[in-house]
Amino acid sequence: MNRLLPLAIILFSLLTFIVSHETHAQTEDGECPILVETALEAADLACSDTARNEACYGNLVIDAETREPVTFENTGDIMQISNINAMALGAMNVARNEWGVALLRVQANLPDTLPGQNVTFLLFSDVAIEDDGYTGEATLPPVLNATTINNSNVRSGPGTETFIIDSLSNGEAVVANGRNAGGDWIRVELADSLATGWVFADLLTIDGDVTTLDVVEAGVATTETQFGPMQSFYFQSGIGDAQCNEAPDSGMIIQTPEGRVTVDLRINGVDVQLGSTMYLTAGLNPETGEIEFNIHMVEGTARIESEGVAQFLRAGQMLQVPMTSTYDPAGQPGVPMPYDGRTASLPIRLLERSTIEIPPAFEPNPNAPVIQRIERTTLSTNSTQEDIFFTDINGNATTLNVSLIDISNRNIAFQFEGSEISIPIEEQQDGAILSRETICTEGTSGVDALFRISITDSEGLESNIVEYRTTCG
Repeated sequence: MNRLLPLAIILFSLLTFIVSHETHAQTEDGECPILVETALEAADLACSDTARNEACYGNLVIDAETREPVTFENTGDIMQISNINAMALGAMNVARNEWGVALLRVQANLPDTLPGQNVTFLLFSDVAIEDDGYTGEATLPPVLNATTINNSNVRSGPGTETFIIDSLSNGEAVVANGRNAGGDWIRVELADSLATGWVFADLLTIDGDVTTLDVVEAGVATTETQFGPMQSFYFQSGIGDAQCNEAPDSGMIIQTPEGRVTVDLRINGVDVQLGSTMYLTAGLNPETGEIEFNIHMVEGTARIESEGVAQFLRAGQMLQVPMTSTYDPAGQPGVPMPYDGRTASLPIRLLERSTIEIPPAFEPNPNAPVIQRIERTTLSTNSTQEDIFFTDINGNATTLNVSLIDISNRNIAFQFEGSEISIPIEEQQDGAILSRETICTEGTSGVDALFRISITDSEGLESNIVEYRTTCG
């Protein structure tokens, strides 16, 4: 399969709504807004009944790269997502009154027990998307809803000797997605950290049979995840190509259903854990000449990981991941930046949750430290070094906060070196490097660990939160 061929030579077009000149008399200045409004109205009407794992297509001639031959003839025709290898939309063409819009309802890693809940993909204008990972054999692991009976510790593994990574209040609802062999510890999803942890089974009321949950091991998730249709994909779009204020730049919006903790996606090789709504663009920036993948957080939170380093986004923020010419990650996620989605003219009316309130840009305190990136080096068979690059405008960063989030062998020992920061003010202001060492127990070469770090200054201001993976030896 060719990955993301140039849009001009991809042999299909998806949900392109054509508005005739005879029907709509338009002034030259008003063509773009009317075209956008008409296309959105058509998509809203034609695709309102799109169900789970279905894509809603458009009218006129439609060519698609599918696994099985399918013919589309009318606006609102439906195709099973599992039949789609790739698809592309036409860019806005005001002269021909064309603008591409597509709506997909994707199950992703939502359980079969939630048939009415889907992840919405909304694609518009100059966009191409290609599935990367579905083989027709993927199955979703079973999950169960659960509620805490008392205040409960969440641990890094199934046992009281493991580390406490979070806590849950009495009566808090969680999703159980695994158990240990004995069934006395349950793995649950954590809403705040976009991660998983372990809770003693007696502290949970579980809706269903615990034995239906998969037996899983504590440890860092592998990269060999078997994805369902359109859960892992490559994507590209135009950049900065909106032709009027009423039109958004080409891209796609992804929205998770209300009440679901997170959905796991892999987009252009970047692992994304999403809780709510984000807007994506990916393409060549004509100003910089670089290919960039832009992730904008419209509401909720997301965890963005590439090259073993993760940044967290909150509503009103965005970040960039550098891309190669084949739309693979060329570096770690960038630092979160303010983003005001209220000015983007996003077509949220087509989403399942269309009444969302888009917040203003989130502006962090400019005096807080900022973690830029992490570089990891193997020192020996039982130790690694992590260089943390950060800046602090006031130069008063004092403490590195480190916690262990996940580990593939609970017998590993680790220690936090260099928690106190004593770097000169000038170095912090220009860009400092704080080095720490992960020391593993003898004989644990190959053990994977996931750490979470932040930096606090003397005024109590905290930096962005960053996670990184490291392997002993």
